[in-house]
Parts: sequence; structure tokens; C-alpha cells
Amino acid sequence: TNYEVYRWLLPIYIVSGIITAVNISATLLEKGKVRVIGLLAQASFFIYVSHGVQILGRLSQVINKVIPSENQFVLVFKYLATPILCVSICVFIYWLMRKFTPKILEILTGSR
Repeated sequence: TNYEVYRWLLPIYIVSGIITAVNISATLLEKGKVRVIGLLAQASFFIYVSHGVQILGRLSQVINKVIPSENQFVLVFKYLATPILCVSICVFIYWLMRKFTPKILEILTGSR
């Protein structure tokens, strides 16, 4: 409820989450517990650029309309499902563009 505290804590939360995710990923890769998925690696820049433009906001609105409950379990489910669905949609769009419009995809991503 205190917006001023939220304004200062959110960037710290985001940065610490990114650092944690990178460290966990690096450790799992080094130990051979996970492997790099080629399509996700290729699409990572496209996901980074496109997820916030329209997809994430619209997806959150759709999920909140489809699953309107404010039950704590449902809120956690929506919180975890939203980014998974967002990445899935972005990868699907990337795959479609790579298959049908590779030149446009190359221009949009700067050949990355």
C-alpha cells in the first residue's frame, strides 16, 4: 500500500531476481543438469524485444478475464502461468516468422 517503498524495492527485486536466475542457470549448465534448447537460444533476443510490447499486457488481461478468482492458489497459478505462456507465444511467433518471413525477422532482430 505504500507506493514510495514499492517504487524503491521493485528495481532491487528485479535485479536480484535476474542475478539469481543467471547464477542458477549457469550452475545447472555447468553440472550438466540442463542443456541449451536451440530454438529458445535463437529466439531469446526476439523474446526480449517482443514480450513487453503487446503480448504480456494483453495476455495478463485475458488470463484475468478467463480466471477471475482472487483465491491465493489461483493468483500464484496466474503469476507463474503468465510468463510461461508469454514466452511460448513469443517463441511460436518467432518460429512462424523464421519459417515464413525470415527476411522480415532478420530486419526486426538486427540479424541477432
